[in-house]
Amino acid sequence: MNKIIFCFLMMGSFCFGCLCIPQIKMAYEKVENHIKNYVGGQSENIEQKLIPEIEKSIQDLQQQNLILRQSVMIESQNILKQKEILFEMHKKNQMLY
Repeated sequence: MNKIIFCFLMMGSFCFGCLCIPQIKMAYEKVENHIKNYVGGQSENIEQKLIPEIEKSIQDLQQQNLILRQSVMIESQNILKQKEILFEMHKKNQMLY
């Protein structure tokens, strides 16, 4: 008999849902909207501010790399000329002795 009453009580408790479901749903939607707004704001910041700054930095770096390549090429030519001059001077020294 106790088991039957217990089963009826349990079945009765399953028939009625939690009374706080609307509050849970409202809180979930509120958190969801907050997250969407935050992520949207950060995305706009990235698109409007950070990406253009990165593109400008890339262009600046490309220009600097070009200047450095030219500088290295000029220095390489100067070093080669100096080596040729040293070789010629050494050759003349050997001829004198």
